[in-house]
Amino acid sequence: MLSPHQSKIDWLQTQWHYLPPHVQETITLLVEKCGPDPNDIIADEAHTIQRITRSDKSRRLYSLSRWLLKLLRHNPEAAGVNMDRDGWVTLEEIAGSLPTHLLGFTRLPTEYLVEVLEYILWQRVQLIGGNIRATYGHTTHLLDPTEERIPELPLFHGTSWELWPLIKQVGLTPAGRRFVQLSEDFDYANRIAQGRSANPLVLQISTNAALDAGARFFNFGIHVWQCTPIPSHCLQAWSTNALPHDFWLHASR
Repeated sequence: MLSPHQSKIDWLQTQWHYLPPHVQETITLLVEKCGPDPNDIIADEAHTIQRITRSDKSRRLYSLSRWLLKLLRHNPEAAGVNMDRDGWVTLEEIAGSLPTHLLGFTRLPTEYLVEVLEYILWQRVQLIGGNIRATYGHTTHLLDPTEERIPELPLFHGTSWELWPLIKQVGLTPAGRRFVQLSEDFDYANRIAQGRSANPLVLQISTNAALDAGARFFNFGIHVWQCTPIPSHCLQAWSTNALPHDFWLHASR
C-alpha cells in the first residue's frame, strides 16, 4: 500500500527486489522509451511527470543502470572497454568510460554503483572483486564462455502455444541474443509464458538429450541459464493450465 506521502515511483523502487527480472527489464525499457523527444508530446509529458515524481538521484541511478546494461550486454566496444570471453569488464574501465553527460561526474562514484547493483540490477549484473558482468541477455559476440556447466536441476523455457509449431521444426534458438535463456525456476518461466500469450506454454528441457546433441550450458550464478540452440526432440511441452500430477517427478535428465 502507498503511504500518504509516497509516490508510485518511490513505492516501485521499494518493491524492486520482489519483481521478477523480466518485469524489471520491461519497466526499464518503458522508462527509456519515455525519454524527452521534442517531436513527441506524449514522451515530453511522461518525462515531465518523471522529473517531478522522482528525485534527482533516482533519475541518475536509473540512467546509470540502463547505460551499464547496454554496455555489459550489447556494446562494450562503443564505450571503449575490454570484455573477456566470460563477459567480465574491470570496474576501472567502467568508471573511466562513464559519459560525462550521464551523471555529471568524470569518475563513477562508488556509492552510486553499489545502489544500482543492489536495488536496480539485482541478479542481472554480477560483481566480483574489481570485475563486473551481466548474468544473461547478451547479444555481443565478445561473450564466448570458457566454463561449461551441467545443470543438476530441471530447466524450463516460457513461450506460447502459437510458437510451438515453429519450435518443433527448428528447436529453441537465441532469437537475436547470444544464447537461449532457460531457468531453474518453473514459476519464473511460467510468468514469462503468461506475459507473452493468453496460451502460455512452458518447455522442459531434457538435459542429457541436449548434451548428446551438442548443446552447451553456461550459468553465472543465478537461476537463469544460457545455452546454445536446443533441438526440438529435447523439449517437452507442458500446458501451464493443466500440469500433470507427476510434473515435478518428471526426470529432466
